[in-house]
Amino acid sequence: MGLEVKSNKTYVNILGGSLVIEVAEGTEKAIKRTKTTGRVVWEMHYPTLTGIIIDKEIKNSDVVGKQLQLTIRDDKDYVLNVGVNSNFFSRFAKSLKNIDFSKPLSISVKKDGVTKTGKDKTATFFNQGDSPIKQFYSKDNPGDLPQATMKKEMGEEKWDYSAQANFLYDLVDKWELSPVATGDIKGADLTSDEEDNDLPF
Repeated sequence: MGLEVKSNKTYVNILGGSLVIEVAEGTEKAIKRTKTTGRVVWEMHYPTLTGIIIDKEIKNSDVVGKQLQLTIRDDKDYVLNVGVNSNFFSRFAKSLKNIDFSKPLSISVKKDGVTKTGKDKTATFFNQGDSPIKQFYSKDNPGDLPQATMKKEMGEEKWDYSAQANFLYDLVDKWELSPVATGDIKGADLTSDEEDNDLPF
């Protein structure tokens, strides 16, 4: 009999303004969705994930491109996947220096309109305790964050954010988590919109 390694990690994605976890068919209050591949999945949707970030990794996928994976610990490890070109990644990178990673972080998302191509836009909020986390790099205080420049492309003028995107990517890529006590951590969980909606795990 070969060796078998089982993972107790729960993978979380952001979809349509919610934090989404794939669950078994028939799970109470799960929402059915058909992926672009045609595969039918059942998912639970949550607005907030709270816990201590214990690990981060940037992975490259042939399907969805580079992804940031944040491992957030509670009674199990939740792995939040976000694209490095997403608004979430940009906001997280800009807030990085103001986050105390020895304490639980609340990550909240909500739908914030649609793009010109019809895709859902998602707003992201970070909190620790009752205090919102402000961006270290902001429009009013950009610091050493490179600013967008205007460039001409095929006769059209467009804003170029590539220098800023590279700066934020390097910031997250080089960021190292300090060792913290990850024993009995309280208050780390996924929060549902409905108070009586128990977690399916």
